[in-house]
Amino acid sequence: MQIINNLKIKIDGVIQRLDLAGDGQIYDGISNTIMIISSLIQLVPLFGNLSISVKVVGGSIVGLLSGLVIVKDVMYTLTQKRLDELRAD
Repeated sequence: MQIINNLKIKIDGVIQRLDLAGDGQIYDGISNTIMIISSLIQLVPLFGNLSISVKVVGGSIVGLLSGLVIVKDVMYTLTQKRLDELRAD
């Protein structure tokens, strides 16, 4: 996998590095989604009994994981789009 991730190609006389970590991005996205759901399941029933600081920290963690899922999805989409362009060329 490391060798594939370091694949370099020459396009229009310019050597470019092509990251092929799409599968890893999918697995990370699935893992983060599961963690978000797990965190929400644990946080929601206790939310009324928690202090403000714990609510902020818990909400921040869920928000961060949600952001990671979105970033991974965007990265995967861009990687796949670029691969499709290269295959077409």
